[in-house]
Amino acid sequence: EQGGPTLDPAFLAEIFEWRERDEDEPGVMHALATDARAALLAEIDQVFTAWEAGNGTLEVVEDRLARLKYVEGLLRAPQEG
Repeated sequence: EQGGPTLDPAFLAEIFEWRERDEDEPGVMHALATDARAALLAEIDQVFTAWEAGNGTLEVVEDRLARLKYVEGLLRAPQEG
């Protein structure tokens, strides 16, 4: 699969909403992306911890890593304003 997994349309819609809010409140997208990054890292850690303990699967990891990559791209982008 070239380019990685397809991102969930609901996730992309949420990013679009962040961008719209950022037009009215400069800096809000960066703050939301920072929070999302922390939440994704915590979720990935939790999934691996559960898996290592023999509970659960790693099914969501590929999707969460793709989301993390997208969010980190937002954080690296130059901020306007």
